[in-house]
Amino acid sequence: MVKKSCVCFLTKNPHEATIAFALQLRKECLGIDVHIIVDCPLEDKNVGDNNLFVTIKDETCYSHGYHSSNLHILRQNNRSVTAWDKVLYFLNVTQQGGQYEFAWLFEDDVFIPSIASFQLLTSQRYQDEFDLVTASHGANT
Repeated sequence: MVKKSCVCFLTKNPHEATIAFALQLRKECLGIDVHIIVDCPLEDKNVGDNNLFVTIKDETCYSHGYHSSNLHILRQNNRSVTAWDKVLYFLNVTQQGGQYEFAWLFEDDVFIPSIASFQLLTSQRYQDEFDLVTASHGANT
């Protein structure tokens, strides 16, 4: 099986702008799968594509040891399973997620100005074994 790359948007409830951008990425960035990892059950989102949204029950993640990865949310909202836990479960446990060699993870508050800027970012993805794109990063002690 050929290993591929994917983009996962992590969100509690997907915003229409996130859905539109994900669909545009899927259309223009061939060879990269696009998913929206959703915390809450989807009730009114219908884009005619079953593979765009990834919904995993909290209990499934928890029973497989995927929980408490976001201590801020755990402390603030008393939620042990978040979209971070779900994306880690998706990429490491599910057959679909296991096909990816490289995954880009974007939280829902990350602004990507255009498809071209995303393509520029991803054109350098194999220069290192991992990437962290952030304004700042420091130890939280």
